[in-house]
Amino acid sequence: MNNNIENATNSRNNNNKQSTSNLILRIDNVTRSYSRGFGRKKTTRQVLHNVSFDIHSGEIFCLLGPNGAGKTTTVKIVGTLLAPDSGSVRIASIDAVSNPREARKHVSLLLGGERGFYQRLSALDNLRYFADLSAVPYREQGKRIHDALEQVDLLDKAHDAVQTFSRGMWQRLHIARSLVARTDLMLLDEPTTGLDPENARKVREIIHALRDQGIAILLTTHEMSEAEKLADTVAVINHGNIIAQGSVQQLASLQHIDHVTMYAYDGEASSGTPSVKEELQKLDGVLWCDLFESHGVLNITIAWSKTLSQERNIKIPVDGITRLGDRAASLEETYLAIVQNDNISASNISTSTSAATQSSSPSLLPLNK
Repeated sequence: MNNNIENATNSRNNNNKQSTSNLILRIDNVTRSYSRGFGRKKTTRQVLHNVSFDIHSGEIFCLLGPNGAGKTTTVKIVGTLLAPDSGSVRIASIDAVSNPREARKHVSLLLGGERGFYQRLSALDNLRYFADLSAVPYREQGKRIHDALEQVDLLDKAHDAVQTFSRGMWQRLHIARSLVARTDLMLLDEPTTGLDPENARKVREIIHALRDQGIAILLTTHEMSEAEKLADTVAVINHGNIIAQGSVQQLASLQHIDHVTMYAYDGEASSGTPSVKEELQKLDGVLWCDLFESHGVLNITIAWSKTLSQERNIKIPVDGITRLGDRAASLEETYLAIVQNDNISASNISTSTSAATQSSSPSLLPLNK
């Protein structure tokens, strides 16, 4: 898997023609452990294992993984809230481990569930306070705050006390605080967690706009759909290890998924399922097969390593199957292939609502490993 990570990273860098001239963050072989208890009862648990990745300006880099995988610990280390046990972190060419105060000037941080504002003060007064903390010149503060509130759609709430804000408005105000400081790197730890769909959509739109302005973004999430909508680069992290890295398309390619085909089975689903599954698993080029029943119809999804033209020449040895269409593999499907091939449980991952997840017992079968 390490070769796959290196190949995906090299491919991404070559395709995007990125260079160190716009390198904002480099984290190299970072490890981190936590200790619990005292004396003989003291135990140590390593939560990060030689984590390495780069982020360039104008790039959304997503750490995707289940709860407890090491996402928030990584963000806190990059944000200089925690020091790594070993390894290096460089932000805008500054050594963030030996010189965290200087590195912190280039980073803004939004932790999931963080409040961090004076609730009785207005949004405007809070941003003025944080502008002072960030050493924003007084003459520039007014315009920066106005522009930031406008970009996050809170300009009409500038004089309202933040204690009256919804969670979604709090999240957007945090982003406005970062915009006022004009940092090179923004760390967003699960920024849409707990938000209603409308506010989550607004936050995603703001994140896209930040990328277009050249800001580098490190985003963490355990939501598949979130990562797929936002990320330029995805790193799958589990048990403190990055097990795959690249674009959604590159990750699918690394799992040898050429395309996914959907079928419908016209026979009796309950009695026909075992035999249909068995026959499909035998086909050359099938990586995995997902079957679920809906309204008496057996729906089938197959991931192929064969190209579309090659796959179309393969005879399906089951009567009553109708081909519905083809598509690229989703990030959810690719993730499931990654964790199965790496023998890591995906039970804690939050997947998007789809036909596959509506099955009471989804059958994802890794074949031809």
